[in-house]
Amino acid sequence: MKKVFAFITVLGLGLLLTACGGAEAAPVALTAEEAAGMTREEMLAHYGITEINIGLVMMDDNPEAGRANDEFRQAMEAYIGLPVNEIEGISHLIGLEAMRGGSIDMFFSSPFTYLTGVLNIDDLDLEFLVSSYTPNPGPAGSVIIANAAHAAASGITSIADLEGESFAFVDTASMTGFLLPMYEFVSTLDLDHTQMLNPGYFFSNAIISGGHDASAMAVAHGDVAAAAVAISVLDMFIESGVVNPDDFIVVQEIIEMAPAGYVINSSLPQFLIDDLRSFFLSFDDEDFFYRVHGNPGVRWVMSNPADFEHLKSLMQTLEIGNDN
Repeated sequence: MKKVFAFITVLGLGLLLTACGGAEAAPVALTAEEAAGMTREEMLAHYGITEINIGLVMMDDNPEAGRANDEFRQAMEAYIGLPVNEIEGISHLIGLEAMRGGSIDMFFSSPFTYLTGVLNIDDLDLEFLVSSYTPNPGPAGSVIIANAAHAAASGITSIADLEGESFAFVDTASMTGFLLPMYEFVSTLDLDHTQMLNPGYFFSNAIISGGHDASAMAVAHGDVAAAAVAISVLDMFIESGVVNPDDFIVVQEIIEMAPAGYVINSSLPQFLIDDLRSFFLSFDDEDFFYRVHGNPGVRWVMSNPADFEHLKSLMQTLEIGNDN
């Protein structure tokens, strides 16, 4: 898995590290007694910190995000008293390698990306700085749906009843269309995840449809007995009339709990991490949250380690990011 991870990131990473100068040796950490006798500026000078670099995952479908992020950057600069640079075009995986190389200090990340770094990059210290909180959020996670007529004729009422049936996953990299439902099957029914796509092991045939719409349509038309689809996507398809809810039943709902947030390099001095966290927790610009996150009520909150336990178990069970 580590070789695959490196292959994915190497092309973009080389350019990024060249542009930003790469990593330098970390200075010796100050003791509590030494820090107590120094000003904040002296401590920053000791650690050689003159700026903070944030990696931005591009949001091509949101042209308002750029201007909103610029105002966010300016507010952060005023709060922590340091220049803040935004490095655009960061993908989640390249972001981890760029952080390890010293090119960026933090970036907006999914819990899956965070745990990929924790489990897969031995020489990178990561901390989930803050999580996003959305009041009255829409549905998150997956549903396993089955063709209604076939389910009635075959007695399908649970995922155990899907043994010997045909099944559609979306894509092996999809959290909602593959990883969450695969973990549900493997952990609930004590199955071998390495065999799940093999015809005749559990499913009569398992296909990769390439899209949530294709999976939903395959079930509705009876091309497969069942499929895994993101809850939010399925709701959208029903509202738009792409699928008829009478054509399928929901066999099981799988809720994804952990929200996205900012990941930071925890090798930064603690006082600076504390300053950055305080900034995020106090930031309440409703216009920013509306333009970037689509909801003026979104806020940054303290991360709860318990939110990551289900996802961590998923990654360990499916052997993602760990080749030991």
